[in-house]
Amino acid sequence: MPYEHLKFSRESPLTDRHKRQDKRPRFRPDDPRAYGTALRLTFYEARQRAAAEDISGYDDRILFKVQLREDATVPALGDIPGVELVSQEDKSVVLAFADQNGLAEFESRLSSLARDGTATRADLFYALQSFDHWTPEDRKGAALQQHGFPSSDTFILDIELWPMERLDRRNAMLTAFLGWLREHGIEKLDELQQPSLVMARVRCTREQAEVLLLHHRDVRTVDLPPRTGVAVEVLVADINQLPQPSPPPEEAPAIAV
Repeated sequence: MPYEHLKFSRESPLTDRHKRQDKRPRFRPDDPRAYGTALRLTFYEARQRAAAEDISGYDDRILFKVQLREDATVPALGDIPGVELVSQEDKSVVLAFADQNGLAEFESRLSSLARDGTATRADLFYALQSFDHWTPEDRKGAALQQHGFPSSDTFILDIELWPMERLDRRNAMLTAFLGWLREHGIEKLDELQQPSLVMARVRCTREQAEVLLLHHRDVRTVDLPPRTGVAVEVLVADINQLPQPSPPPEEAPAIAV
């Protein structure tokens, strides 16, 4: 029986020449000095915890977890010299790297806000609720949180590193991380490098996972490998041995390319 073809319409491009302004009221704290003082305190505490608990990455930058205010949009923290946004984990959490210049700029502006109630681009800080660091619990993937580590002496884990747009930084991060694995006796089984995804599959002990991998600055997540997959016997099966599929019903829709 004949079937009607799917109809596709050409989408017209948008040609709005005027940038729409965000007319939502901007948040301003009732007491900017107190707001700056509280925010500066979380910044110092996060910096100290990161320095004490995190294993250094491929460079000397510090990784911050930034908690946003409820309903706040992601501020342009990357406009601050020495600060680079690397990930947005959900609507209220972003991750940022800060080098020594970025740390000094953060400290200077927060001190100015706490002392004078004003600072350069204070609106960036009004979108923030607190600073923290990326903890071992944050690094645990969904499967690892649900099932925990395997009981065997060694097991396989999938390690995701932070995404890096620049190829030179991706190469430097992955090369340094693989060298760090060798230094600590963690066996690398596989690796993947893409602009938005950098991963390594490793075999390790529970102590290596808990003490090392979950504390490494460049590690975004540690998780158990997927349990689903295609069996080897399916991959080598003769196509002539596969059974004929059942025919679809008469009223089934047809899709063809």
